[in-house]
Amino acid sequence: MIKLFALILMILDHTGHLLHSGVIKGKNIFTIAEFLTTIGRLSMPLFAYCIARGFNHYLKTGNLKKYFINIAIMACSAQVPYWFFRYKIMSYGIYPQKISIFYDFAFNIGFTWLVSLLLLCVLNKINFSSKTELIDTANTKTANLSAKKNLMFVCLAILICIFSIFSKVEYSLYGVLYPVMFYYCCFKYDNLIVLFICNCAQYFIYCIVYGVSFINRSGQIFAIFAVFLLLYLQKKDNAVKLPKFIFYWFYPVHLALISGLYLTVFVQP
Repeated sequence: MIKLFALILMILDHTGHLLHSGVIKGKNIFTIAEFLTTIGRLSMPLFAYCIARGFNHYLKTGNLKKYFINIAIMACSAQVPYWFFRYKIMSYGIYPQKISIFYDFAFNIGFTWLVSLLLLCVLNKINFSSKTELIDTANTKTANLSAKKNLMFVCLAILICIFSIFSKVEYSLYGVLYPVMFYYCCFKYDNLIVLFICNCAQYFIYCIVYGVSFINRSGQIFAIFAVFLLLYLQKKDNAVKLPKFIFYWFYPVHLALISGLYLTVFVQP
């Protein structure tokens, strides 16, 4: 059910961008487009939850490599349709003159999930235990080695976060940290209070990374309410089960279909 809602909301979001590009003329088209893109802000957090849940599952089964490969294939296959969608549709009206397709280049959300999964792998190597029972010299050496390893992984995690800001992945650090938040708040420790606090903090990270005010035109602030939708959908998650391949292939295929529709139907030769 969660995956189904995430897919539907993503379609609404991208349909809103399509309408926003002016392909259909009408009195209330712009208002409808704004509404669809605003509702669509709920999709990314739902997908982030699915990524965290997938990581938790594959971590327990010891098959994280397969999960990485599946997400990587999805990301690579979606990049060309994403380029076109971002260049032709999402940027409509922002750049009045013809620009290069590589202007303001960015990687699609699949690469964001890959960075997030890498960060989760590194964080899972860190021992957060506060116990310091040292009995003899051997234990002291072991503790010192463990502390050095922890420090190394902490530094690596920080480097991954810095990399996500400058790597041009979609949603930057904001998107990378979303699955991390869901993993630790929903699966590792299961703390709803911390989840609500972290979810609000996420939006402040978005404002800082993108240099925007708390209230801005992006509508991303509505992503905060995705947690409430998620808590409701968790109770009904088993009502609808989608095949796993849909989760991986729907993103690149639907981007290709929207871009093809825009190019063949709406754009005049």
